[in-house]
Amino acid sequence: MKVGAMLKNILMFFSVPLAVIFIWAFFTMNGKINPILLPTPWDVFYQIYAMAIGGDLWLHVGTSLRRVLMGYALGACAGITLGLLIGIFPILDELLGSVFLLLRPIPTLAWIPLSLLWFGIDEKSKLFIIFLGAFYPILIHVWSGVRQIDLKYVELADVLTLPRFTFVRRIVIPHSLPYIMSGLKIGLGVAWTCIISAELTTAVVGIGFFMTQARSMAHTDMVLAAMIIIGIIGNGIYVILGLIENRLMPWRKGIAND
Repeated sequence: MKVGAMLKNILMFFSVPLAVIFIWAFFTMNGKINPILLPTPWDVFYQIYAMAIGGDLWLHVGTSLRRVLMGYALGACAGITLGLLIGIFPILDELLGSVFLLLRPIPTLAWIPLSLLWFGIDEKSKLFIIFLGAFYPILIHVWSGVRQIDLKYVELADVLTLPRFTFVRRIVIPHSLPYIMSGLKIGLGVAWTCIISAELTTAVVGIGFFMTQARSMAHTDMVLAAMIIIGIIGNGIYVILGLIENRLMPWRKGIAND
């Protein structure tokens, strides 16, 4: 990528956030808006700085991030494995496909009451919610990706009498990779949403718990600071997934640049 194009992308990326901050500051610094309802951006940024210096930021962020990564990893492994199996074996599609399609419309957050009844308020309930949040999008995308494989490749594998493992490794996974990466990205967003929602009600540490405490004390600046941190971390993880996707599928990067 040329330097000029890179600078253009950077300017486009930051232009809207800077414009939002400018408008936000314009309307909050004239004293016409109650700071309890909407504090100035400088108050919010100071809260982020104070949390980082005091150590509270790292405690809550680290706890939430650990929960997300654990639940997301479990959901991704289960979703990719089951998606491949259901897509490859018609018998599993008939047995399990209808079950997953029936459960799919149920919002992940609707499972929170059951998770509390089954696992209590400890880490298991939160991991269960994150697992479900990541599992379904990944499963559906991988399953769809396998079903989109051109029939001629399946027939070619039959003609060459490829072993099942070789068929999966050489044909199924490469052709399903765009769907797998899309599922991983969507699953990550859902998982990050789920941990914040779960921590709002069932945690004693984490970003969601921090937001609950701030709301109870009417510290809107702290709530907004936590929201900004959530957005930064979520986008950071999303960028990492994008880099992995570009490494695994460099042709898609070329198409995007064109």
